[in-house]
Amino acid sequence: MKKIVLFIAALWVLYSCGKLETENRVSVKFYNMPLENIKNLTKGKWKFVYADEGLCRNCRIYCETCFIEFTDDNMFINQNSKRIDSAKISWIRYNDPFAKKYNDSTYIINLHGYNLYVLQEIYFDTLIFRHFAVDGQTFHYIKSIN
Repeated sequence: MKKIVLFIAALWVLYSCGKLETENRVSVKFYNMPLENIKNLTKGKWKFVYADEGLCRNCRIYCETCFIEFTDDNMFINQNSKRIDSAKISWIRYNDPFAKKYNDSTYIINLHGYNLYVLQEIYFDTLIFRHFAVDGQTFHYIKSIN
């Protein structure tokens, strides 16, 4: 009987620890969200985890030295081990034609006059956005502590 009680207590402790860890994680979809909220959630430096989908559906691209940063003054900084690019962001509200029945809209990141990325969501602290293209890649970034 004592072993059963200890086993149940151990399970409860493990469950509580796991619950606390996931309660502090951010998950939010950017559809129909005000731009200021999106800017506040994405501000800062993000480390590249992987890119997938696109033309090579089953391929994943990894980079250990790749980062992006959203700054307070609407700059988008893209950095890897060989170079750093930066550009002013023009935020464009976009109504998704595939989600018209839900009246969904989100924002496109326009850099150098090109609509490049569609912001989708932060899912358990992972920023997810995709190329603004028919078969664009999807990018996954985690918040960087550097």
